[in-house]
Amino acid sequence: PRNTSLIVSSLLILLLLIRPAVDQGLQERLLFLDISWKMFFHNVLGVGIENFTGVMQNYTNLELLPWNFQPVHNAFLLVLNEMGFIGLVSFSALISYCFWLIFNRISDLIDRALLLSILCAICVFGLFDHYLISLHQGQALLFLTFAMFAKYSYAR
Repeated sequence: PRNTSLIVSSLLILLLLIRPAVDQGLQERLLFLDISWKMFFHNVLGVGIENFTGVMQNYTNLELLPWNFQPVHNAFLLVLNEMGFIGLVSFSALISYCFWLIFNRISDLIDRALLLSILCAICVFGLFDHYLISLHQGQALLFLTFAMFAKYSYAR
């Protein structure tokens, strides 16, 4: 009982110390989402690859600090902002084609489960971060994933 109350009180103190940082991170992500939507509605054809951070100050009334200049934390919105509506449709078509391959061309259940898990993980990860589009390591991971699907694209 004594150890349990010590653990619980320690966790509560830790939560109180961490909460401001979590709130600030959430506020920044919401700010980036707001900037992203405003940017899209002003530039439906996109602002150009790797130009999100260069023009984001134009879409907020707040004075952004140097560490605030980072892409929206959503790979799909980043594609939408940088490559426009056509780019997002193309990117979505590529991902949809990979899902189609899983269910129509891959007969081995283990391969199907593995590729489905990888593709779902990448899609979920893309909803919460921009690394798949904005960093070289993320781009390599994304294109290696697409390369795995290319094997099944030509298989009969």
